[in-house]
Amino acid sequence: MQEDFHYYATYAAAHIVGFSHDECMDICYSANFTDWCSKTLLAGIKAPVAAATTQLQLEMMETNLDTLGIQDITRIWSSFHFLPFDLYADVKGAKKYRNKYRLICNVNSDLLVDTVNLAKGKSLQSMGIAMHVLADTWAHRYFAGTPSRVINNTNYYFYELVPDADGFKEKAIQFNHNPGGKDDPEKTPM
Repeated sequence: MQEDFHYYATYAAAHIVGFSHDECMDICYSANFTDWCSKTLLAGIKAPVAAATTQLQLEMMETNLDTLGIQDITRIWSSFHFLPFDLYADVKGAKKYRNKYRLICNVNSDLLVDTVNLAKGKSLQSMGIAMHVLADTWAHRYFAGTPSRVINNTNYYFYELVPDADGFKEKAIQFNHNPGGKDDPEKTPM
């Protein structure tokens, strides 16, 4: 859901509610720009890098995995791309699990409603950013934004169905979790 939604669908939504063409362009550009506004781009135009709303793969590769590095990644992704539904959910289980569970996105959360309400009456750019957050939160529904097989409902077994003479066979897929490396489905074991 990149440019096709953040730009074009946002333009259409703004137009439907009565904004002029020029206003729609400001809103949809701001919604789409949220996925482009990286530290690299901001440094290149001599703007404050703390205003980044996304991270390039190279930037993530260079992020330290210490507390500050993790906080920086969380600041960007949680704030601008998907919002948790219930930070105060009463969930049974270990504290680590509860904290991850509370990050699950869902529609119409208090944080999302607050984000939209804060944009009302503000600049067109604020509306565009709020539209980006709204769209991403809906698109990432039931996703936690944290690496957790339990929360994100996955397990260690991923298979690709590969055609063969008798129909299909299952080919196991192993993922390389190195952000600097690339997955190579051709080199995974059968």
